[in-house]
Amino acid sequence: MFAWAVPDESPRPGLDEKPCDRAGSLTANPLAAQGRVDEAIECYENALQFNPDSSETHNNLANTLVRRGNIDEAIAHYTRALQLDPSNLDARCNLGYVLEQQGRLPEAIHQYRQAVGLNPAHAGARQKLQAALAKSETQDGR
Repeated sequence: MFAWAVPDESPRPGLDEKPCDRAGSLTANPLAAQGRVDEAIECYENALQFNPDSSETHNNLANTLVRRGNIDEAIAHYTRALQLDPSNLDARCNLGYVLEQQGRLPEAIHQYRQAVGLNPAHAGARQKLQAALAKSETQDGR
């Protein structure tokens, strides 16, 4: 009998995992795009168990948490994304936006300034910074 013909009864890593465990972000991104927020969050969280130092996954999870309304948790994940990769422009702009929506304008402006500093050609970051500064001047003029 050939060795390969004998059934292998030993446990094999990965076979009992959910489909999104190892490729969590790859599975979660389309789920989030389809509005399947809870499933996407579960996949991102599983992905972070395999790679807790993924700035991109923390950012994507935060974006999805915002859609669910979990703002404080989202801010924590944006912050973690930036701790892992301070040059993550998406996380910086996203954090700025959420802070601005929370009325934390000085913190938002700081994030937008950091984003523009990372990439002065990024039109979205420049526009967000200009709008936040204008809003700040309006609020200060009251």
